[in-house]
Amino acid sequence: MNGLPFVVVELGLADEDLRCVLQPGASLALPEILIHELPNGQPHLACPTAAPLRQDALFHDAKPQAPVVYNTWFYEFEVLDVPRLRRQLAAAAELGCEVFVVDAGWYGPNGPFWWLQTGDWREKTDSAFCGRLAEFAGEVPRGGLGFGLWMEPERFSTTCPIYQAHPEWFCMADNDFARSTWRTRQPTPTQV
Repeated sequence: MNGLPFVVVELGLADEDLRCVLQPGASLALPEILIHELPNGQPHLACPTAAPLRQDALFHDAKPQAPVVYNTWFYEFEVLDVPRLRRQLAAAAELGCEVFVVDAGWYGPNGPFWWLQTGDWREKTDSAFCGRLAEFAGEVPRGGLGFGLWMEPERFSTTCPIYQAHPEWFCMADNDFARSTWRTRQPTPTQV
């Protein structure tokens, strides 16, 4: 039996508690599956033939090149002073940038360390935009650029409210910078 082809299929967000109960007459839409050979068992060798299939199916309306992005992080990191951001916006537009991204420091409860506030994606009210981020976001398209907002949804601090309320939904990260990462397993209705 050696050498016979085989397939391993995993679906869902987690191996544990993976089940879906459908009522009579109900349906479930599943993602498209691409079965493709791996020459010599090497995924990268299949890319030249597999990539165009995925691009045609998923990205046929996409721009051929990624947009030119200005990110506020690269100028004094999480310091978000609105008058200075307006000057950065004007400079980014003059340089030909297409998207203006506000990076870390806009979210969380009050406190100086943005990395201790990851996972709490509420806008700061006493610093950064002081609760008026939407106003600045509206200025960006008038300046000729698209607006982007940085967040890192896979990273959470153990001090964020959702972690405090449900630490069982998280698992710790391996590095010392990220405090924890979101567990993909959500509670089933019977566990809530």
